[in-house]
Amino acid sequence: MTICTIIHPNILHYDDFDDLRRHNNFDGEGVYALVTGEYRVADFNPLTSASSSFQRCNVSGAGVDDLQLLRVYYQNTRGLRTKLDDVYLAVTENDYDVYVLTETWLDNRFNSQQLFGDSFTVFRTDRNSNNSVFMRGGGVLIAVSSSYVCHQITECVPANLETTWVKILTETKSVFIGAVYIPPDKRFDCNVMQNVLDVSESVSSKMNTQDSLLVLGDFNQPGLLWKNTSNGLLYVDPLNSAFTPSSRILLDGIAFLGLQQINDIRNHGSRCLDLVFVNEECVSQCKIHEAPETMVPPDVFHPALNVEVTACRPVEFEDVPDLNQLDYRKTNIDQLRNLLSQIDWSILETFTDVNDAVNYYDQKLNDCLMIAVPLRKVSRKPPWSNAKLRRLKIIRAKALRKYTRQREPNTKRSFAVASNKYPHYKRHLYMRYILHTQQNLRRNPKHFWKFVNSKRKENGLPLTISLNDVCAVSPNICKTLC
Repeated sequence: MTICTIIHPNILHYDDFDDLRRHNNFDGEGVYALVTGEYRVADFNPLTSASSSFQRCNVSGAGVDDLQLLRVYYQNTRGLRTKLDDVYLAVTENDYDVYVLTETWLDNRFNSQQLFGDSFTVFRTDRNSNNSVFMRGGGVLIAVSSSYVCHQITECVPANLETTWVKILTETKSVFIGAVYIPPDKRFDCNVMQNVLDVSESVSSKMNTQDSLLVLGDFNQPGLLWKNTSNGLLYVDPLNSAFTPSSRILLDGIAFLGLQQINDIRNHGSRCLDLVFVNEECVSQCKIHEAPETMVPPDVFHPALNVEVTACRPVEFEDVPDLNQLDYRKTNIDQLRNLLSQIDWSILETFTDVNDAVNYYDQKLNDCLMIAVPLRKVSRKPPWSNAKLRRLKIIRAKALRKYTRQREPNTKRSFAVASNKYPHYKRHLYMRYILHTQQNLRRNPKHFWKFVNSKRKENGLPLTISLNDVCAVSPNICKTLC
């Protein structure tokens, strides 16, 4: 009986798992060693239960609250075209740093601002003629909070994949995140699966030792049954899984790359279609739970996930205000007049180049304005908010904290009640605000077009600028180039 052909100590190709199912004495955890490459072949004994020194552990206990958490929300949304308002309202209230969404069903008619406003940097790969023969469905996106410096990885991603990859910079390390969607018509395509693994390998080659890698997505491999072991590791149950050539390539690839699948949250069919792969460095720094509430109505086949990665503080840059952020209505006229009077304007006559003279004039004038004109205060409250909504928000936040600490049926019910009241009332206020804006088009067209522009164009300067795979992350450099 041939169980596997060894090509590399960590790359294994399966020849006959039907014989394996009939072999009653074959140990499941031993197969995990073969599937993931976690044990050396010399240590593997098919008749004994192997133990692993590589533990899957959740970060908990003292010290966790002192660390910055990168909070990642994942969901297969089954289409966002009719759920734009739901996503926008959810984003304005939740405290996730990263959103990873698959099956977005978006195209160039839908602007990312309609979903995430201007508080997130959004990277999308929509379905198109290059990655699918179907024009409807599919698509992935990754949205990263503007408090993080990030940029998209494009040089190693082929056009035939529905995938997006992003690098996020933190104070201690970089976090690489990939969003993958393999549609049902390609789940048996070995070339597509191999291309996804090739991209993962290319991204891994860019990482330092302390960096983290998360690959999240719908791989559409319902035949793989992931099983827990006593030490917390997940492995593919060979006795109850249905293997295909593409699934074997997937398992070989993650074993070669040293990745671990950490999602054991099952759908209503007791399967995991949405997989979360992390590198060894990231396993001990991750917590994964089913999201307490979803941004769009959930799909029974795809539970929404909440993944937290520890020790990730954003890279902080000095916020250099520009003239567009000044509130000129509150200008200190006397101070501005005094500052202007102290400047020796006769120097302008010494310039031989008129451009140099204009630059000098602009610089001095801008310096005075930055001193005498205060910054415009930006309200963090949405324009449709009121006191009742804020009270419901506080009640919901308390119920969420209690449920997060104690994931029990009674705390879940309490949170469900609070969570149900708040979004319904919030949506009511939001729709009333939109109706009011439309009705006031004649009386206040400026307000109407301000609302429209907020949904269709980005505000401010980009956090990064890339040229020939070289990325600039300094805000001063970005401002100069813009």
